[in-house]
Amino acid sequence: MPPSYQGEIHYGILNHDDDMVNATNNYWGASDGPSSPDGENVTDPVTGEPANGSGMPVSEGVHFDPYLEQPPENAGVGNETAP
Repeated sequence: MPPSYQGEIHYGILNHDDDMVNATNNYWGASDGPSSPDGENVTDPVTGEPANGSGMPVSEGVHFDPYLEQPPENAGVGNETAP
């Protein structure tokens, strides 16, 4: 899933819906997890864990905990589809 943009904030995931987005077990670009956009204090809607890492920001309504502390071993491997 490509990052999303809102104004000048570059989000890892931006949820515009009332439904929760399950984004657990993702790597957010930093070992300490996702961050909150400046001036916001985003928390995981399931675990209550704050998004206070230094990785890509997430919006409200994103279930990000637990997260990966390093990129997965297959990072960068493309998904190939059958012809």
